[in-house]
Amino acid sequence: MRLRRTELIIGICCFISGISLIIYDLIDNRKLPDEPEKIVFSPQTRGPSALEIVDMQKKLFADPNTLIPSKTVEAIVKHPESFIRFLKRHNVGLEDIKKIRKALRPYYDKQQLSRGHRFYITQKYKEGQKPSLEKIVFLLPPAKKVVLTVKDGRVEVSKKPIILPKKFEYLKGTIQDSLYIDGLKAGLSRAAINSLTKQFSYIIDLQRSLRQGDAFEVLVERPFDQETGFVDPGSIVYASLNTRTGTEHIYRYAPKENDVEYFDEKGRGIRKALLKTPVQAAPRITSRFGMRKHPIQGYTIMHRGIDFAAPRGTPVVAAGNGYIKKRGYLGSYGNYILIQHNRDYATAYAHLSRFATGQKKGTYVKQGQIIAYVGTTGRSTAPHLHYEIHYKKKQVNPQKVKMPSQRNLLGAQKQNFIAHMRMIRDHVHILKGQK
Repeated sequence: MRLRRTELIIGICCFISGISLIIYDLIDNRKLPDEPEKIVFSPQTRGPSALEIVDMQKKLFADPNTLIPSKTVEAIVKHPESFIRFLKRHNVGLEDIKKIRKALRPYYDKQQLSRGHRFYITQKYKEGQKPSLEKIVFLLPPAKKVVLTVKDGRVEVSKKPIILPKKFEYLKGTIQDSLYIDGLKAGLSRAAINSLTKQFSYIIDLQRSLRQGDAFEVLVERPFDQETGFVDPGSIVYASLNTRTGTEHIYRYAPKENDVEYFDEKGRGIRKALLKTPVQAAPRITSRFGMRKHPIQGYTIMHRGIDFAAPRGTPVVAAGNGYIKKRGYLGSYGNYILIQHNRDYATAYAHLSRFATGQKKGTYVKQGQIIAYVGTTGRSTAPHLHYEIHYKKKQVNPQKVKMPSQRNLLGAQKQNFIAHMRMIRDHVHILKGQK
């Protein structure tokens, strides 16, 4: 009996001990289900949190004296415009504009800016304040540079005007599509191609003479500015065009300052009294001077001009200097212009879609100036320009008229030109060898 009592006491003690161990284990290992596991970083390696970064940015930009980095904007004059209006459109304040004009007056005193002028405007910005002018670089033709800076509220010329350095580039190509398309492929700018077409149109009938396989080469002069990264599209110094009728060479030369012309190898001016092709771009001849079957009337009749097919709206230019003698609608000619160039010569332009603005009967126009646009008014089946040359009031074949050069070099000018021409040939020879 006593033995059983002892065993019972021992069993109870063991049970109580077991229960105690279970309770202790539960208490020792208990975790809150929603409490995340904590990870501790050392102070040396801890970076700012995203919230701390945002807070730092708010404090930074809340400071009105904190500057955003300077910003430079390129502003190009694309059409004549007043100095004040142009710079105001590019966020320059009126007071700063007045100071700029005053500083530039010794170097550029005109109120109007011309096409091709270029500004590089550098300004600083403060939070909540207007931009603050810091610097202006002014580039103006021909390749001149003026730099202005702001000091203590004053705009000063920091560098005397300089002529930009120039580099020469030799380009060549072969006619596969057209002088325009193949010129672009060779690396010529649109302005250079238009100049090339204009000069060669005085001496070559580009519509009839150019064939696939004909070759051209051009020496281009490109002014550049390292500070702004500006590189001029380039002007043509020399060009040659090799066709089945022979090779023509043209050279740029200035007999005196700001008097640039193109001449052939003998010093004869390329520019003639009248253009052979008074349509911009490269039109296609669809009808020549002579007898033909009229496309509308259906019978053979004398065609007293040349028809150039071109898209509606293509600019038509004056073939030479002169006064507009007639301008308006003229029966089967449609919209019509007649320009009197001198006592003997006049030119006529017909089937025009519209006339250029700012001109009327009696207006004096210069060679190459836009006078109208290609259309199909009057008795016409498609957009084209009907072009006539009148000699002593009679229509003559434009393709057979031999117009003299407007300018030929003589004496000392011719000798200087020959030396200039040789120098250009040396440049071409060197650059051609590097290709």
